[in-house]
Amino acid sequence: MGKIKLLEKYQNLEIALKIRIRALIIDKGVESEHNSEKVLKVKDENMFNLDGGRYLTEISAKCLIDNDGYNYDYSVLRIEELCEAVDNC
Repeated sequence: MGKIKLLEKYQNLEIALKIRIRALIIDKGVESEHNSEKVLKVKDENMFNLDGGRYLTEISAKCLIDNDGYNYDYSVLRIEELCEAVDNC
């Protein structure tokens, strides 16, 4: 059996994170303030800066949502920041 490469481990972590986000939304998601989809609300201490004064307020199954309702790819945050935000939702 071959060794798992670091890139494979990283990709598996990304997949696991997306699965966790979807599961948490099903379990305790609420309606977004910006659209009709269910999201995870981000706690104040995890409202990371996303772009020029905009900050993370919601996490959807597809993207991050800032305080003005703009959408961002998950990759805008470092993987550890995204994990921290999801762990604390």
